[in-house]
Amino acid sequence: MSIQAALSNALSSLAAEQRQSSILANNIANANTSGYVRREMPRSERLVAGVGAGVTAGTTQRMGDAALAAASRVADGLEGYAKRMKEALETYNSTVGQPSDDRSLSSKLGAFEEALTTLSSAPDNAVAQSRCWPPRRTWWRRSTPWTAPSPRPGSGRICPWRGMSRR
Repeated sequence: MSIQAALSNALSSLAAEQRQSSILANNIANANTSGYVRREMPRSERLVAGVGAGVTAGTTQRMGDAALAAASRVADGLEGYAKRMKEALETYNSTVGQPSDDRSLSSKLGAFEEALTTLSSAPDNAVAQSRCWPPRRTWWRRSTPWTAPSPRPGSGRICPWRGMSRR
């Protein structure tokens, strides 16, 4: 082996060791960083006609655990789903309201049902008719694209859904 071949072997070996020490220093520096995965660089000897001709450095490889990475992705997906469900339920709750709230949909429907019950016992009573229509109007206009003509109290017209027209 000539001196030039020996120096070439030493140079390639030193270059591979320099790269390996850089990767090792990076691994140590990021040991406590969340999400960081250890890296390694494979090395192999280079042979030419059965004679050593230096060291070949491979590409840097991440040494992560595939099962752990998959579990992390599943957990991230479940967290995103829970966040979206929370936002959707908050929107629904702000729209519909709590049953104990006076402005909630269930309270409005209860008041409308009570007014209809009162009206059914005395259909000709103008006071019962006037109590029936305001709760119905407020609920109806907020919850449907359909509009119904509002009869005047005392007109004898009980069914509000006859003659509906689409807005």
